[in-house]
Amino acid sequence: MASSPKEQSTPDKKQETYSKLDEAYAESNLEDQVLVYWNRHKNQIVLAVAAALLIIVGFQLTKWWKSKTIADRAEAYAVATDDSQKQAFADKHSGTDLGGVAFLELADKAYEEADYTKAAGFYQKALDAFKMVEFKQRAHLGLAMSNLQAVNESAAINELETIASNKSYPEASRGEALYQLSIID
Repeated sequence: MASSPKEQSTPDKKQETYSKLDEAYAESNLEDQVLVYWNRHKNQIVLAVAAALLIIVGFQLTKWWKSKTIADRAEAYAVATDDSQKQAFADKHSGTDLGGVAFLELADKAYEEADYTKAAGFYQKALDAFKMVEFKQRAHLGLAMSNLQAVNESAAINELETIASNKSYPEASRGEALYQLSIID
């Protein structure tokens, strides 16, 4: 009762079968041709559609996660009202512009309280956090002026010269740096 071994299908036999089907359905209507195409390529079509859907879902999830992270950071910033909370927020988010804003607020407050050394530290952290030139030049100028007020004249002159020569900073900041350099004894 031994059964004869089944013929192995080879790529040549498949191709021959496909060409016979193509000849048979060449004169048929569009529906039959689509059905033959579907039967021949359904695995590739299903895989392509599934891959496209996964890419779309992944892209949308990435966008959602990014906006949620930004919203959570903004909410945490709004909750931080006193100096210790603001400093904890700034330290946690020191690589972001919002963390830089928190450092800038702390630096401005320390400067107003005439704690120039503390202000210089916060201005330096804000300068490191910012990527936007508009904020960066503000922190840089604050750092230079804090150093000047803290009687760290060599550091202040160095910072003011850096500001004055930085072509990416606005003219007003560069002009302020040049003015401060001109009045230093």
